[in-house]
Amino acid sequence: MNRRDALTRLGALLGTAVSAQTAAAFLAGCSAPEAGYRPRTLTPAQFDLLGALAETILPATDTPGAREAGVPGFVDTLLTEFYPEAETAAFLEGISAFEAAFDPVGRFLAASGAEQETALADWDAEVFRRPPAVRVEGEAFDAMGFYRRFKELVVVGYYTSEAGATLELRANPMGSYQADVPLNEVGRSYA
Repeated sequence: MNRRDALTRLGALLGTAVSAQTAAAFLAGCSAPEAGYRPRTLTPAQFDLLGALAETILPATDTPGAREAGVPGFVDTLLTEFYPEAETAAFLEGISAFEAAFDPVGRFLAASGAEQETALADWDAEVFRRPPAVRVEGEAFDAMGFYRRFKELVVVGYYTSEAGATLELRANPMGSYQADVPLNEVGRSYA
């Protein structure tokens, strides 16, 4: 499979088109960095918050979660190396807007996993209940626009990581077609 086919499949997985910056980074070979990554654009506090959010979106089960797959480092690498300065600044402003709207007193990181999951599920339902706002490139993200873009980056970062591509998804080189097979018989999705 070539990168363009993979990008098309990621768009289908997301249920939407992938943003231009994310597509460019993916096609250029951006991937999740190794363990021990230190953020270059995000502050340590933002890096920790995005790590907790990513892990809540794609938690560890019998496969690694988003944090272990390097998703926060992937996001920071995109912001540092692939996003234009105006888009990086807009994303960083979006983090601030998101924190003010979603977690104004800064308790999300201190909450239990179940509390984090409930809070983020409520926020997610609210964000995706509304149609996306039209945004001009370089214009700051609002809290909901930031969350939509961040969730896209979490999914792309995870499923292009080694853990997401090899442990979560299974390649089906035979490509056999079987209609109406219950998911519990298959186990996981096939790439």
